[in-house]
Amino acid sequence: MSDYSNYSIKTTGHSLGAALALLTALDLIKAGFEVTMYNFGQPRVGSKAFAQFASSKLSMFRVTHNKDIVPHIPVSLLRMEFYHSCMEIFENATEIVQSCDNNMKDGVCEDSNCADQYALSETNIEDHLTYLGIPIDCASVSN
Repeated sequence: MSDYSNYSIKTTGHSLGAALALLTALDLIKAGFEVTMYNFGQPRVGSKAFAQFASSKLSMFRVTHNKDIVPHIPVSLLRMEFYHSCMEIFENATEIVQSCDNNMKDGVCEDSNCADQYALSETNIEDHLTYLGIPIDCASVSN
């Protein structure tokens, strides 16, 4: 790796791929690499302790889109609680992008002015399929 010391590592993903990008980034950090993560429509990945740990170790940009259902899952049920790590970037219904309040409250980043403003019952899958004005589907990716 010394031949590539000027290079930087970025991980990215959408949906389940975003969750895997987060876990991969943490593995790479453990191996001694500096990593930045850019994720879209990421579900909650771990406990409050995991969210705190990931936020402390990783430079990340977790993009959410309006009423996308995926960032709201898994929901906390039966004493299984999942949380987001920081930093959230929120794209609203008119494609305006804003940085959310990424001051960890109780150790997690769930901003009630961003994606967390919507109850699970208000969310939809349509907002999960477009990010930053770009459709996220097989046809768009293959072109």
